Amino acid sequence: ITIAHAEFDKHQALQIMNYLSGLGISVDHTPQTFSHYNEPTRRVEADVIEGRLRHDQNPVMDWMIQNVKIIMQSHTEYIKPVKKDQLSKIDGVHALMTGLCGMKKADELPPDGSEEDFEVTTL
Repeated sequence: ITIAHAEFDKHQALQIMNYLSGLGISVDHTPQTFSHYNEPTRRVEADVIEGRLRHDQNPVMDWMIQNVKIIMQSHTEYIKPVKKDQLSKIDGVHALMTGLCGMKKADELPPDGSEEDFEVTTL
C-alpha cells in the first residue's frame, strides 16, 4: 500500500503528522466542527438510509455507528455526529468523516447521488 495523503484531527496527532510529513507524505487536518463535518455527515446519513454505505462487516465499526447521535447547530442547521453518551466510542465514525473531508479537498469524492456505492475499509 502506498500512502499519498493522510487527513487528521490535530488533537493528539501532531507527532504522527510530523512523522508522516517527514516521510514525504502529504498531511492536513480537519477539525471536528459543524462547518467541516456537515457535508460528510449528510452524505453518510443519506448513503446509510439508501443502503449505499458498505463496510467490511467490522463489528467494532457497527458498534461505533450505533453509538452515534446526530446534532444540529441551530443558527446554521449544520449537523455532525457526536456520542450518544459519555461511555460511547465513535472514533471510527470521526475517522470516516475526516477521510471524506480529505477526499473532498482532493476533489476525489464522487458527487452525491452517484450510482457508486461508498465502501469503507478498516485497517
